[in-house]
Amino acid sequence: MPADSTTAPKVAIISESMARQYFRDENPVGNHFRFTGEDATGDVEIVGVVKDAKYSSLREAPSPVFYVSYRQAAEQRALHFYVRTSADTEAVAPLVRRAVSSLGPNLPVRDLKTMRQQIDENVAAERLLSALTVSFAGMATMLAAIGLYGVLAYDVARRTREIGIRMALGARLAQVRGLVMRQVGLTLSIGTVIGLGAAAAAGRVLQASLFGATPWDPVVYASAVAVVVLMAFAAAYLPARRASRVDPMVALRDE
Repeated sequence: MPADSTTAPKVAIISESMARQYFRDENPVGNHFRFTGEDATGDVEIVGVVKDAKYSSLREAPSPVFYVSYRQAAEQRALHFYVRTSADTEAVAPLVRRAVSSLGPNLPVRDLKTMRQQIDENVAAERLLSALTVSFAGMATMLAAIGLYGVLAYDVARRTREIGIRMALGARLAQVRGLVMRQVGLTLSIGTVIGLGAAAAAGRVLQASLFGATPWDPVVYASAVAVVVLMAFAAAYLPARRASRVDPMVALRDE
């Protein structure tokens, strides 16, 4: 307010967190407080309460904050303004610079950016970490599929004689393929249980590094399990198909 000059009584607006922490159920408006430090001042009257806001990081928890009038500050190093508009941001930027220049031709305008740009800069490190995590997860999935195929192919080759005997005794193609698929299902079940536990533990670590990440997201876990199941049975298809085409006579002569 224009009346809040350096000679007027000191006033401040406090955040909801500060109101809850220091005044609990009492109405803080009209109360007074003092603060110490480099910019310490005398008695300050509370004239309003505003919602909590985040400043340096999207992950930070709301903290007790108070706002004083810039007209009552002994020294003002910088001012930060937020402009709300429904127009195109590129068209508004020159208007903002022109409005500031009209107040003082030597007033510099620095770091003019949109709220979206500010948020993108704040979470740039998290997005890079997410991209790297997805890339490594994709590589790990591909290596797991190759490894699973190799293990199953080796197991089918090792059990050629057994498969031949089963087919000579009347085992159908579906039963032979089911033999391989059951092995995949058992391996997949054990691996899924271990993997879900490890993922939940790792999620708690990532929660501190990635904004909005939760250690247990049912949709994410269900999607991951579905991808692994599809990958496993796709990798098992060729060995199962090869096992069902074994010639019993050739298999019985296999050493």
